[in-house]
Amino acid sequence: SQISDATLIYLCANNNDLQGADLTNCSKITDKGIKTLSQHCSRLTSLNLTNCTQLTENVSKYLSRIPTLEKLYLAGCPKLTDSALEKIISKCSKLTYLDVHNTKLGDNSAKKIASLLLDLEGLNISATKITEKGASALASCKKLTVRHDH
Repeated sequence: SQISDATLIYLCANNNDLQGADLTNCSKITDKGIKTLSQHCSRLTSLNLTNCTQLTENVSKYLSRIPTLEKLYLAGCPKLTDSALEKIISKCSKLTYLDVHNTKLGDNSAKKIASLLLDLEGLNISATKITEKGASALASCKKLTVRHDH
C-alpha cells in the first residue's frame, strides 16, 4: 500500500474520533506514524498492522498508549519481540483479540498473554516460536480460542 507516515499523520490529525484503522500491508509505515496515531487517536478499539514490516520493537511504547484497543493485529511484523509484546499487553488489558502469527514470539509471550489478557477470546499464534509448553499456559484463559497451526 502507498500509505506512508505522512499520510497517516495527516489522517490522524483530522480524525481524532477514529475507532478503527486497517493498515495491512502498509510497508512504509514506521514507528513515527504509530506514535502520531497514539497521540491523536486515543479512542481506537481496532488496529490492524499486519505486515507493517518497518515497525520496530519500539512501537510498543506507542501502542501501549492506546488502552482502548480491543482488537490488535501484529501478524507479519518481523521485529516484534517478546518484551515489546509484554509492554503492549500490560497497558492494553481490554484486548479480546490478538493476532501475532508469523512473528518470532516465543513461550514468554504466551505466558504473559495468559497472565495479563484475562478477557482474551481469540488469539492467532500460527507460525510463531511458541511451543506446546507455551500454548499450554494459555489454557488458563477460559474464554480463549487459540489458532496454532504450524
